[in-house]
Amino acid sequence: MISSIYVILLTLVIVNVFNKNRYLTYFNIAFMFLLGISRNITVGTDTMGYEMDFHMLKGFDDVYKLDHGFEWGFLWLIITFKKYVTNEYLPFVSLIFIPFLLGVFNFIKYKRVSYPLAIFFLYTWGYYFLAFNIMRQMMTLGLMLMCLPILYKGKYVKYAVTVILISLLFHKSGILMLGLIPLHYYIVKKGLFPQKALIYGILIISFALFFFGKTFMQSFLMPIVLLLDASSEHYIMGMGNKELGWMFNLGQTLITCFIVFFYKRGRMDFEFLVFVCGISLYNIMGMFSVVAPRLACYWTCFGMVLLPYMQQSDSIKKRKFKYILFFVGVLAYSLYRFLYSYHFNNLGEVNPFVFR
Repeated sequence: MISSIYVILLTLVIVNVFNKNRYLTYFNIAFMFLLGISRNITVGTDTMGYEMDFHMLKGFDDVYKLDHGFEWGFLWLIITFKKYVTNEYLPFVSLIFIPFLLGVFNFIKYKRVSYPLAIFFLYTWGYYFLAFNIMRQMMTLGLMLMCLPILYKGKYVKYAVTVILISLLFHKSGILMLGLIPLHYYIVKKGLFPQKALIYGILIISFALFFFGKTFMQSFLMPIVLLLDASSEHYIMGMGNKELGWMFNLGQTLITCFIVFFYKRGRMDFEFLVFVCGISLYNIMGMFSVVAPRLACYWTCFGMVLLPYMQQSDSIKKRKFKYILFFVGVLAYSLYRFLYSYHFNNLGEVNPFVFR
C-alpha cells in the first residue's frame, strides 16, 4: 500500500500539470526536497544498508572492514563529514540526496522545458524514488547531469575527463555516460539520424533478448563472474531478488514505441535517441540480473526533458486529436507505472514513508 504522503504529492504534481502555477511548482519542488532529506532510515533499502559502514569508517585504514565497496571519493566524503559536521548518519543521507535533485533541476532548466511536466515524469517514472534507494548512484547521476553543458558545447575531452573522475570517486557505473560522446558527435555534429524502422527494430530485439536470453546469459557469464569483485558480481548475477518482472519491461518498451511514433525531428534529437538507447539498454541488461537495469537510468532519465518537449511540440499541438492521444497515452502509462511500482509493489522499499 502506497503511503498517503506520496499520493498527496502526486495529486499536487498532477494539478500543476493542468494548471501551471509558478508558486505551486516551487511548492512541489520544496515538498520533494523535504521528503528526500527528512526520511527515516527505513525508507529505501540502501538507506539502512549503509548505516553500519558509516559508523564503522573512521579513517581509510578501516576500509577493509566495510561490507560495501565504496569508491575513494565516497569514503573521503564520509570521513570528512564525520570529522567536521556530525557522527550522525541520517544527516549524511540528506547530504548525498541534494546533488541528485540539484542536478535534475539544473538539467530541466538548461533544456528549457516545462517544469510541471518534467516533475511529473521525474516522479511517476520513479527516478525520484531511486534516490531513496540507490543513493550513491543517483548522487553520481546528479553530478553527471550538472556536467552535461560541457558535452552540449562539444568539449568532449573535458567532458570525458570529468565523467571518469566522478565515476572513479563516487560510483563506477557513471562511466556509462561516456557513451553519450559518440551519440552527440554523430547526431548533433554530423546530423545523422536513424530511420524509425531501425529504432523500432532495436527496441523489439532488445525486449526479445531480455525475454528469451536470461537463462543462456546466466550460464554464459558464470565463468566471468568468478573474476569480478563482489559489487560487480551483484550487477551481473543478481537474480535472487525479484523486482518488477517482464510485464514492466514490456510496458516500458511499448510506450517507447508509442513515443517513437509521435516524435518529429527537432532540437531534442539527441535526447530522444539517448532515451531510446537507454530503454534498449534496460532490456538488454535485464538478461543478466534484476539489478543491472538500474544502470540504464543514466540514459533513460533523458525522458524527463524529452516528454515535456514533445508535449509542447507544435507538430503535435497543431493536430488536436494527435495531441490528445499522445497526452492521454503518456499520462495513463505514467500513472500506471507509478501505481504498479509503488502501490501494487514496493519497489526499493520506499513504503511506508516515515519522517525521522
